[in-house]
Amino acid sequence: MIGSLSLRIAGDPVHLTTARSFAGSIARVLGLDEGIRQDIRLAVSELATILIRSGVPEVTVFAQIETDAPLLRLQTDGTMPSIPPETSALLSAIGSAVWSNDQPWAIRLGGAVSS
Repeated sequence: MIGSLSLRIAGDPVHLTTARSFAGSIARVLGLDEGIRQDIRLAVSELATILIRSGVPEVTVFAQIETDAPLLRLQTDGTMPSIPPETSALLSAIGSAVWSNDQPWAIRLGGAVSS
């Protein structure tokens, strides 16, 4: 199994498609079904949009998939903005765990959510 991969994109909305595709590809490699892959693409898109709107110069999407609990992390070199309540509600509805502020945001990929 692949250990880890990362993608760095400029803080520009034009690159959101690339971030979504990267997340979907990781989910496909893990063998997750299409519904879950769509949820993961949506979660990455929402979180990357928040980062880009906050004015960060670049966003890193890091995939850690060598463990029993694979995850995607979104991070930037600057301060992590707060996640709006409506986005938190959306992410909870699709079963993603997200840690916010002062650390990278993480999305659990299939399996139990733990913090």
